[in-house]
Amino acid sequence: MGSMVFYYILFLLAASEVHCSNGDANQTLMHMLGFLKNKVNSNHLGCDVIILNPNNDNASINISSQDGQLRNVILQSLYAHTETFNQDFEVDGSGLSRKGIKVTSDRQLFVYGISRHTLGFEGFLSLPTHYQGNHYFVITGSSQSEFLIVGIYPGTCVHVLLRTTFTKVTYKGNSYKNGSTITEILNEYSTMKVYAAASDFTGTEIRSSRTVSVFNGNKLIGRNNGKNHLVEQLPPSDNWGQAYVTTGPIGFTYDCKIMSGFPNTCVNYTCSTNVTEYLDLPEAGSYRTLQFNNKTCFLTSNKPILVTILIFRDYDTRPCLITLPALEEVRYTMVYVPAAMDNAQLIIVTNENITVNNATDETILTYVECPSYINTCIHYVKILRRNQTYTIRSTKQHFVISAYIHGTRCKGNNCDDRGIGYPILYHTPKGNSEHKNVTCSESSGLPDSSTEDPSSPLVQNRSCQCCSSRNSTANYTKEDLAAMLTLLREKLYVHRKKTNMYIRSLISAPDYRVSSKVIGYTCGCVLGLLGICLVLLDIRNLLKMFKNIRRNIFSR
Repeated sequence: MGSMVFYYILFLLAASEVHCSNGDANQTLMHMLGFLKNKVNSNHLGCDVIILNPNNDNASINISSQDGQLRNVILQSLYAHTETFNQDFEVDGSGLSRKGIKVTSDRQLFVYGISRHTLGFEGFLSLPTHYQGNHYFVITGSSQSEFLIVGIYPGTCVHVLLRTTFTKVTYKGNSYKNGSTITEILNEYSTMKVYAAASDFTGTEIRSSRTVSVFNGNKLIGRNNGKNHLVEQLPPSDNWGQAYVTTGPIGFTYDCKIMSGFPNTCVNYTCSTNVTEYLDLPEAGSYRTLQFNNKTCFLTSNKPILVTILIFRDYDTRPCLITLPALEEVRYTMVYVPAAMDNAQLIIVTNENITVNNATDETILTYVECPSYINTCIHYVKILRRNQTYTIRSTKQHFVISAYIHGTRCKGNNCDDRGIGYPILYHTPKGNSEHKNVTCSESSGLPDSSTEDPSSPLVQNRSCQCCSSRNSTANYTKEDLAAMLTLLREKLYVHRKKTNMYIRSLISAPDYRVSSKVIGYTCGCVLGLLGICLVLLDIRNLLKMFKNIRRNIFSR
């Protein structure tokens, strides 16, 4: 079982690009961030943008908002810079505003967002804009759910297909039912937030005409004094993975939420030796929540899936939301432990021997577990200091890894168990393009435009038809098989003259350049003059021939 899992992982990663921490000096790299406001009283602490330079040389960084440039920073190699923002940059309510924060640089960076409050504390790893896309699915907790869409380019049309467990959702004063579509046009720095006090938005689909940044989470979730603010930046659906390993930090339990972005998705998960269970996610946006507690589980799927974990100190208290990165091949990667994080744990899943070093190149000891049923190892790194940078390397040039960091909140010397965590690397982008079919018209996105009651949110049922059908058998006669074979041949037969290649061979591609027109007209004139010259050279013979023909006709 273990060797099969290992080879399956290598198969999934065979076509992946290598994640490299060094950016191209000639390319401007950009992050577009937005912060969800988690204020529930006046004790508000604001938010931080932490920028880590993992390169071997300095990075020139520009931080700006809709009001213009905020700051220009030259950041030294392997150093981190923290930029603090007040609550004016956090998005509240349910509507449209312009509170995006843009970070650009001539080097690839690691950028983190930290939202701080006396009753909540959470962070996220910012995705560069070239890792983002046009198609997302929201995944949140069960109450006070929210998501934020940040515009990167002007004139971006956004369609939001709502999936909500609440009767109605209010946006800009209008009510929208489950299954309704909200349409909005975003410009650079535009922030579109949707919030509902008693709703789970998991399965909500977001499509846009151009690339956007999407953040989701919960304003306040948990029990009694163990409530916390949750937030994560979403990867687009075309950057999801098919192989994951889930495990919680030492001393914590976790729930796992699995969502499909494509129809007929089948998920296999193994949490113990020789025991594999199955999930059938029939539609895009289908999801299922599993209570894995403190187990280590290996998940594979036939189509890309999004996997998030909700980490608890005790049941339903002090939660922390983390979007797990799929197993990814890298050269090395880095992580920064912010000053506000205490009891930080680094959880690393890899199949190779690795070392974790701090800024002074001191090796940090790790606790390692290697479950036989996944044929890979889990490294737990606990001795992590605040405001420090750590590097993860292997003896091999490239190695497979999935990792995240988790800790608890600290304000000065006062620490509690409210969790904070985020992934430390992002999945290699598979490319994205503009969606020309996503357009904004006057008739689109009207409140309550549906005449029928929309279907309930796409929650995974407990049957597993796509998986169980593998073991089904059927008896066919020879006549049935012959008819099926004939039908299959007709469907698979490709007519040569109906292929795109043959059709394109008969069509001349248009070229509207002036130079092309001049060349075409010149060649036409030359060929025409050549034909005229040939006729003029034989004009006397042609005239004699016509006279002979005429004489022969009239002489009869």
